[in-house]
Amino acid sequence: MNMRIEAAETAAYAAAQLMTEVGLTRVLADLVREVWGANLERYEPEERGDTTKSLGFQCSENIRELAARRIQGGDLAAPEDHWNISRLQFTTPRGVLTLHLPGLEIVLMKVPYAHGRSPIWEQFPNWETSSQIRDEIAKDNARVLGGSKLQSETQSELEFPEDSPIGIVRRLMVVWAGEPDASLTSAWLTVPVSWSTMTFAAKTPLWRDEAGGRPSKPLPAPKYDGPSFDEQPAVEPKIAMKPRPVAEGEA
Repeated sequence: MNMRIEAAETAAYAAAQLMTEVGLTRVLADLVREVWGANLERYEPEERGDTTKSLGFQCSENIRELAARRIQGGDLAAPEDHWNISRLQFTTPRGVLTLHLPGLEIVLMKVPYAHGRSPIWEQFPNWETSSQIRDEIAKDNARVLGGSKLQSETQSELEFPEDSPIGIVRRLMVVWAGEPDASLTSAWLTVPVSWSTMTFAAKTPLWRDEAGGRPSKPLPAPKYDGPSFDEQPAVEPKIAMKPRPVAEGEA
């Protein structure tokens, strides 16, 4: 396995385990299922001119606002809805919900409606045509992993400079999907990248709702024995300064 792909998968596995351990996977699954079910019920393309785009946008807005209230607690949400997750914080740069755990930054993305509850990974749009934040995350991960775009589409392997260091991936994306005719959802934790041959360097399942209206159950995170994200040192690239020619007359 390419060691850079392996580094991305290790990061996704470790982050998924952390999310499950602190309870973020469970409360996020409950919120996504709640929002998807409510918006699907009021989705009326024929009567109101709703579109799948407006449906996805409404879900994004609702998830952002409700997550913010439940993280902040207080009178913004019912006591039983408070998340109460230690060291969980959030920001909303350019209106995008961004969840923060030690060493991690996580954003959410809805799978295209036409995919149903099983994403067609090869059919995700290029990040440059997506939102600015998604594009930034994908480019940052590509830089951290040290990969470069292929020079030709006919090449089958990714190009990686031999001396390019592999950093630690800290920016991930929860990609979630909803059943078109039921309030059932599923989600994966992914490492988006801006490589020409792929849009995700790694993905690991988080949850998948069961039929019959039973609550979402987080899938067991893959076993990971490495250090947690807040214990991992940042990798510093090796930089050699190019000698400057001595000007004539200088010592």
